[in-house]
Amino acid sequence: AAGALGSNVAQRFSESSAAEAAKLKLAEVLAKSGVGSLFEPGGGGNALAQIEARLAKLGPEATLVDASGQPTKVLLDTLATLPGQAKTYVEQLIRNRQATRPARIMTAADEALGTGGAGYKTTIDALIQKGKTDSDPYYSQINNLSVRVDDNLHSLIQRAPDAWKAAKDLAIREGKTPLDLSKIKAGDDLSFEALDTLKKALFTIAEKEKVNFKATAESRATNNLRNELTKKLDDLSPKDKEGKSIYKMAREAFGGPAEMESAVIAGRTAMKTDEIGVAELTKGMSASELDAFRVGALQSLRDKVGTEAGQTSLLKMWKEPATSGKLKEIFGKDFRDFASFVAKEARLKEIEQTGRGTKTAQRLLSAGELDAQDAMQAGQAVASASQGNVGPLTSTVLNLGKKISTPEQTRNEMAKLLLQKGPFAMRTLKELPETVRQFNEAQAKQAALANVLAQQPNR
Repeated sequence: AAGALGSNVAQRFSESSAAEAAKLKLAEVLAKSGVGSLFEPGGGGNALAQIEARLAKLGPEATLVDASGQPTKVLLDTLATLPGQAKTYVEQLIRNRQATRPARIMTAADEALGTGGAGYKTTIDALIQKGKTDSDPYYSQINNLSVRVDDNLHSLIQRAPDAWKAAKDLAIREGKTPLDLSKIKAGDDLSFEALDTLKKALFTIAEKEKVNFKATAESRATNNLRNELTKKLDDLSPKDKEGKSIYKMAREAFGGPAEMESAVIAGRTAMKTDEIGVAELTKGMSASELDAFRVGALQSLRDKVGTEAGQTSLLKMWKEPATSGKLKEIFGKDFRDFASFVAKEARLKEIEQTGRGTKTAQRLLSAGELDAQDAMQAGQAVASASQGNVGPLTSTVLNLGKKISTPEQTRNEMAKLLLQKGPFAMRTLKELPETVRQFNEAQAKQAALANVLAQQPNR
């Protein structure tokens, strides 16, 4: 009893005593966060190993309390409610996390989309230039190619009278030979390049027929015609050794500046539409256009993450299909990577509820704290016991046993341990078993000494 009471007093005036006591209490709580007990032979390793694995999985922003179970969260909430520095430490962590969360989410989105930190305007120019470079070897194989206009191709051309003039004007701007498509008949020879220009003109017309970037009956009809023409051109195109259309390979590399810019703009609207809307936006896009779309989608996501409501919606996407559905369409096969990161952020956000109890509870707990008079009485009792007078000690233990709580200094140290990150947290986890072992040895020695004293004859 004297040892326990003395330790409690020592924790109030000795930083090292408070730190050691904090580690022991932490070890006891962490042992409840996994299988096994730190205080049993061969046990506890499971609990610490589980916490260590979670800590590594949650990333460098995670603290011990994030990686542990509910017992540690309850403990930190209690510490932050009681008087002391714990609440200040928790609030500082929360503010820092809130301030840096948008950047962390955008970095994860950027990595999942593979956009390489791309800016908006500069990326369009870079993608166009890259597309031209990648597609040149393919387009060079079809630029001087002529094809015979059969009935099917002639029918497709005749269904696009609005695109004839647009194709002619586009050819002039691109420095190509303009053709009057209205005069083309079945059986004529027509350059492949002119048909490609017609396809581009149809794309531009379809985009103009949309209302607020949403498809209309007119834009769908124009796009259907463009897709039919594109399929026909793939059939007429030269093939590689594997039988794949050279024209399709050229489009995959680069469809054209208008297509790229439109894809980026479409991406900018991605988070403002629904899952079906996103699927419709990307329908028929080539690989290069999808790259451009992702750049726009990244900006759309950045706008959403820039608001607290947007962050909350994103972090709850596991129970909001409206959000997760469109993200699946945007990220495609890389959705799991991004969703996994968002799930980690959602878990890190849980700490924001810590220490948010009522002011009444905080005042009551403050009033019940061990005051200076109690600490002095405890100190005097220990001093008397050390001189052989155990009477005052017995009386003090009976009076203060139920009142003496964990000292504020120890609580502060416990909060610091629970909020440790990265290497510091890992080091604490590795040190705990040794701390517990030393504590158990000391307890065993005290028990043995007490047993010897109890068996001494009265004098």
